[in-house]
Amino acid sequence: MKKETKVELGDIVQDPISDLTGTVVAITEWLVGCRRITIQPKAKKGEVVYPDSFNMDEPIAKIIKRAKPKKEIKKNTGGPIPIMKRWEH
Repeated sequence: MKKETKVELGDIVQDPISDLTGTVVAITEWLVGCRRITIQPKAKKGEVVYPDSFNMDEPIAKIIKRAKPKKEIKKNTGGPIPIMKRWEH
């Protein structure tokens, strides 16, 4: 049975095998057609360091909460950097 909805960046998902939950921070598509997602769990209250992220196959991910759609922000990114002239002695 093929999933109709795909996991997107920012979604909160759960791995049904290990019960680990976190935010999707990366998605990779492999040449053989496999989609793998990288999940970053939340740090526990009072911890400074985030737990290690983990990878899993996208089809087994259970979506807990969808990411909020982001507004497209149009801003000037500065463009190309001008070439600096070398100082001549």
